[in-house]
Amino acid sequence: MQSCMHPHGDPFSQPLPSTTLPTDSSQLICFLNVAADENVRSLFVDQRAGALLTISTYASDHQQQLKVRSTPLAAIRAGRPQAWRPLFESEVLSFPGYVEFDDVSIVAVTYSAHAGLFKLWDLQDPVAPRFQVSSQGVRDVKIAAGALLLLMEPGPERPDDLRLRVLDLVHGDCVQDLCLPMWMPDIPSNRLIGGGMEVVELLGLHLLTKQTGGPLFIRHILTGAVREVPRAAFATPSAFIFLPFNNTFLTFYRRADAQASKGLFGRRLWDFRGNCLATLAGAWLPSSSAASTVYVSNGQELLFVYCPPGSVDSSGNSSLKPHAAGGGAAQAADAAAAGAVDEARWWEWSDEAAQQHSAQQQQQQAAAGEASSGCIKVFDLLSGQQVAVVQPPLPWSGRGKPALRDAVAAAAARAALQHCSTLFYCEASRRIYTGTANGKVQAWAL
Repeated sequence: MQSCMHPHGDPFSQPLPSTTLPTDSSQLICFLNVAADENVRSLFVDQRAGALLTISTYASDHQQQLKVRSTPLAAIRAGRPQAWRPLFESEVLSFPGYVEFDDVSIVAVTYSAHAGLFKLWDLQDPVAPRFQVSSQGVRDVKIAAGALLLLMEPGPERPDDLRLRVLDLVHGDCVQDLCLPMWMPDIPSNRLIGGGMEVVELLGLHLLTKQTGGPLFIRHILTGAVREVPRAAFATPSAFIFLPFNNTFLTFYRRADAQASKGLFGRRLWDFRGNCLATLAGAWLPSSSAASTVYVSNGQELLFVYCPPGSVDSSGNSSLKPHAAGGGAAQAADAAAAGAVDEARWWEWSDEAAQQHSAQQQQQQAAAGEASSGCIKVFDLLSGQQVAVVQPPLPWSGRGKPALRDAVAAAAARAALQHCSTLFYCEASRRIYTGTANGKVQAWAL
């Protein structure tokens, strides 16, 4: 399941069919699918317009063409998902066409293979595009805060080079044209076009490039200033996250890559001068496509990372408890059957009971060789320190008051962190929401 959420509204879960849930109860509001043969492929919350943008395909045309619509959040909360309006009606977005949104600049890029055009749209006025670019000679397009990056086909005069063109997002004017060598003298295999470039990322006004076996270069696209990070200090990451408020960026590595480097590289925070500001140890990406299980708070001071089973360490950090809600086992079972938000319920522990349970849990985990479920780790991005971990305790086996009010809540809490496919932190309610591939949503209170 993918999911997204309005900062002051309701979570949207994307199983099949897609559903909307309120934050103050466990009742289903509505299904977002407005046609029986609709497959909702992606969701995007337009915060300024107060609308949910939906990208869908339909069985009637063999899932070939993308359709985009905008639905007011107020209408969704009222249970009227049919109160939508279409977007980008002029575009034929059949495969390999696509739509991409940028939540910083509040714009969208569409690519129509039928017309051979990339178009940039202002989501505040999506009636007509701001500008369009021919796809002829363009390999790929990357959108970033304030700029559009075009990866161009190399010219015949310099076939071994990488051509990049940076456009502003207002009129599409060319800000900078770059031609970067695609090979290094000591690495002959890099003479293949595109074969040696591992990193090409536009993060705000900074372009990051790195070749196989080479250093990282950070170029300011307006001033042309270049910073170099030695290859010994920067391994090629699996993913980046740009933090525009702090003018920094995060690099992510899969656990296997970090182990291969003997622990040299973990999750790291960098500035654009090439300085490593912090290393956030103890959690890894389960795969290079696990960006939906990483979330940065709106103020960009907290990082939330889901760690799957087997990647959990036995740190002594305090655990967070799932949000308490009344109703008992029967209501929890009914809510689970309806696909609603599951909220695990816990008894409070005394210090002695908590210490006894923690010791028992660590012993059982050590005997099993790995954690029985995953966890969510919370990091302070200013200090790089882990400040909390969300991890359900193992079933209580001691004497006295039970740790769990009912078995249904315990099972829901463990299942939520077994195969988490997305997470979100709502600052208004101070809750973490996690989702699974079968469309179940879990709320955890901070």
